Amino acid sequence: MSNSTLDKSLTSTSPVRAVAGSFALCGFTIAMIAGWGAGNSIDVIVIRALFSLFFCLLIGLFTGYFCLSAVGDYLKSYMSARPVPDSNVEVEDIALEIRTKREQQHPTAKKINN
Repeated sequence: MSNSTLDKSLTSTSPVRAVAGSFALCGFTIAMIAGWGAGNSIDVIVIRALFSLFFCLLIGLFTGYFCLSAVGDYLKSYMSARPVPDSNVEVEDIALEIRTKREQQHPTAKKINN
């Protein structure tokens, strides 16, 4: 993965939205169940659940951006510590090198053709 591809994937907001949406739906659900369990009226339950949804959405956005930033920093440090060398070596060249080494190690081995 090149650095430009990594930068594009790290600026995507879809993971942040997914985290925020999950937080919001969990907050809404918990508020609905807690309000129902407490015996509140439906209008109080729904209003409190909507406030909870909005508040949890904000917390989820913050958490999502924080996690995205942390993962991005880790990936950048990982990639800089382990660079992939640019090379024009073809697969056939590698296969030929492996065959040559095998033949040198086992000169009496017979080649089987099907």
